[in-house]
Amino acid sequence: MSTHFFDSLDVTRFLTPKIFYVGASFGDNECQLDRFIKGGFWENGFFKSNHVSTVTKNYENYIDLVAKGDIFVVKRLNGKASSTMRILAIGIVLGKNFDRTIRVAWVMQNIDLTITLTTVGTISHGYWLSEILDESLLNMITKARTKFLRLNLKIEDRYY
Repeated sequence: MSTHFFDSLDVTRFLTPKIFYVGASFGDNECQLDRFIKGGFWENGFFKSNHVSTVTKNYENYIDLVAKGDIFVVKRLNGKASSTMRILAIGIVLGKNFDRTIRVAWVMQNIDLTITLTTVGTISHGYWLSEILDESLLNMITKARTKFLRLNLKIEDRYY
């Protein structure tokens, strides 16, 4: 992973990030997570469609809230009637690209954590969940942020 630069505004956002649940599947079973991790990005499958719908517009508004330093938690719902979902990966947002993809440092991959759903639905304000987090997920996010900092801070040994 390469070093990423954050200015003072970015650092403020990094210290108080928004946490977004995002998907990695286009259609029914086309999981894109490996491609996202290898490429260091995330993209929304609804933007690939030429059909503009209310759902597409909702996702555009949702993605417009994302800023550098925010957290992406890749989730997979366990079926429509399920009360749980799986967490697959956690990344730190590095910025947005002109093609509507988002650059992400995927600091925790291959996670398989099952958590209880607090909000049910495809798109809702509940999917931006800084305040409604499962404790095990919150611990995982803290570890991901710490790992990101360790990989990106240059700390000199000083002898006094």
